[in-house]
Amino acid sequence: GPYVVDTAGPTGLVVSSTSHTVSTWSNDSGVDFEFSGATDTNGVAGYAIAFDRAAATVPACSTTQSASTFTGSSSSDGNDWWIHVRARDVAGNCGETVHFGPFWIDTAAPGAPGAVSSSSHDGGPTNDATIDVAWGAATDALSGIDGYSFFWNGVDQDCDFTIDSDFDERSTTSPPLATGSWYFHVCAVDLAGNWGAVATGGPYTIDLSAPRVTNLDSVATS
Repeated sequence: GPYVVDTAGPTGLVVSSTSHTVSTWSNDSGVDFEFSGATDTNGVAGYAIAFDRAAATVPACSTTQSASTFTGSSSSDGNDWWIHVRARDVAGNCGETVHFGPFWIDTAAPGAPGAVSSSSHDGGPTNDATIDVAWGAATDALSGIDGYSFFWNGVDQDCDFTIDSDFDERSTTSPPLATGSWYFHVCAVDLAGNWGAVATGGPYTIDLSAPRVTNLDSVATS
């Protein structure tokens, strides 16, 4: 001897994520984890890990890795991803499973907003320098619509990725605009941060120039 007998698994394991927040939508399909706090009389040898879509999985008591960091890759979108971790000591004993989650993953972009219409400028040129527009709701299959980004210009159809209105605010009025043809562009972002395609309305024609006489001639009388 001495003969060392150890039948107790490690205790104190804490699992945390450095990249994601539990029950919060993200478009990052790789979830980074850290393991800390596990202690054992004869030392911690490693961890048994499972990353799946079940809330109560218990990993087999075998060392998956010795490192205290792990990245779980969600192979498909969903709001039910969990990590399950057991610390394992050098004698082969495992501690209780720590379940951590759920993590909500949505990597798909929302659809484009519905058709754009104007109650003030769809009838042709006008001297109204502000344009009133409304648009149809965009849809998102998983996380839902967070809001909309929109802007006025010529024919450019890019979004600036800044939320200008909430998901239920689907109308706006332009600032005073100069004479010319104007287009309105709007796109949606979902709760995971994915941006969708642009919907465009226009051209809306503003004419702020008064008519003027360009030529004056006398007319002969009989």
